[in-house]
Amino acid sequence: MAVEYQFTNRFNWSIIFDQTFDAVSVNPVLERYKPIPKIQLGYTIDAPIIAVFCANNEAKPNWRYGGRYFAKMLTSLNAGGTQPDTVLKVGKIYLNQIKIIQLPPFTSSYAFDVDVPYWHRNFQLKIWEYTGNNQNTIHRKLDDLLGYPQP
Repeated sequence: MAVEYQFTNRFNWSIIFDQTFDAVSVNPVLERYKPIPKIQLGYTIDAPIIAVFCANNEAKPNWRYGGRYFAKMLTSLNAGGTQPDTVLKVGKIYLNQIKIIQLPPFTSSYAFDVDVPYWHRNFQLKIWEYTGNNQNTIHRKLDDLLGYPQP
């Protein structure tokens, strides 16, 4: 049985983040800027499948790299007197491309951070959660094996 996600249906996606960031000018004459700080969404992601898009309207034509993402969860484990987040997945995102990220189903709420490279002076980030139905669940497979097919 094939996985039956319906990624091509736009109604199965819900946008949860859409923001543009600009680097702060330190010295306009020398064209010096403070880098865009790490973008931290906190624990706002509730779905294990998300789509991430980034863009820079000032990017040179040969720029491809958009940044690095960190998907995290909270485990409440103490390390050095603190409770650090547990990083579940790390990866790259590229400019003007949508990346679908499947997070491990270890928790019901995920945090998401994006490190923006220092050379980006403008950065747009959009994130969608997949809200559609997954027809390929373990319960459906068990029902099929037991002879209780679902529509």
